Amino acid sequence: MRETMNSGAPLGERARLIASLCQGLDVLDVGCGEHHVARIGESNWLHGILEHTARTLVGVEISGELVGEMRKAGYEVVQADAQMMNLGRRFDVVVAGELIEHVDDQLALLTNLKRHLRKDGRLIISTPNSVGWMFATMTLVRGQIKPNPEHTLWHDETTLREIARRAGLEPLAVYYLPYTRFPNNPASRLFYRLDRLAMRIRPRLAPNLLMVCGIRH
Repeated sequence: MRETMNSGAPLGERARLIASLCQGLDVLDVGCGEHHVARIGESNWLHGILEHTARTLVGVEISGELVGEMRKAGYEVVQADAQMMNLGRRFDVVVAGELIEHVDDQLALLTNLKRHLRKDGRLIISTPNSVGWMFATMTLVRGQIKPNPEHTLWHDETTLREIARRAGLEPLAVYYLPYTRFPNNPASRLFYRLDRLAMRIRPRLAPNLLMVCGIRH
């Protein structure tokens, strides 16, 4: 199944979709700090949203600073490297939001996250779309893409499917997610309109993608 999310939810389509997939379930949120202390407690912070929708929620974060701040705020968080951790528990849903592009060994990450899934559990992966229109435009205009220096490797749907398969996972659904507009920002409004036009012509040009996987038997 492939879907394109097009409604302008204030939380952003990614957070809204992930929250809906985690409703009433036992959830492990990996990389839950989202890289910045300032994100903790914001209205569109995914982990905070999941706290209100999941039945139970455990976070995993590699940054000691982020773990400390999240624990102060009352969240259950484990400090661990997701590529090699063993929590001794299994979950209905494991969320890896905007994480895979940051790690050293993406196959090790997916294989280890699979170990934390229940038999019929689901792994949710969201990541920038390497063939999205924004990257293509930057290449045409600047002659190159200026990537996030913390990223190691980007995916499109084809390569993400392949690495999931190698990890023993079965892709069940792929969603193409549009640019999230920021209020009172003229540049953001322009990007938002260009994004909607690009996705109307070619949905696979969306700037972000999300894949839902099960365990391949």
